[in-house]
Amino acid sequence: MPAVTEPLIVWISSGEAETQKRENDGPWLTSHVKKDSLFLTAAGAPCDFRRRTLTSECFETVLVLLGLPLFNEALQDVFGANVVYARL
Repeated sequence: MPAVTEPLIVWISSGEAETQKRENDGPWLTSHVKKDSLFLTAAGAPCDFRRRTLTSECFETVLVLLGLPLFNEALQDVFGANVVYARL
């Protein structure tokens, strides 16, 4: 997966899988994901990603890249004067 500058929302819309991710040839981090799992990730370095489905159900995901202006506006709305401390 290439590096992106925008925050990324990942929603698992169907299926179940074991996923693995690593950055910069580091250790693989394993997660078990299933329908209705939701993730919000920060922008960062390129990473390797792989998955293994665990059921016969089709594994489908929805990926949404959030534009930085919209994301920053949402942070401001939620954190107000403390926005400088907000982190993903």
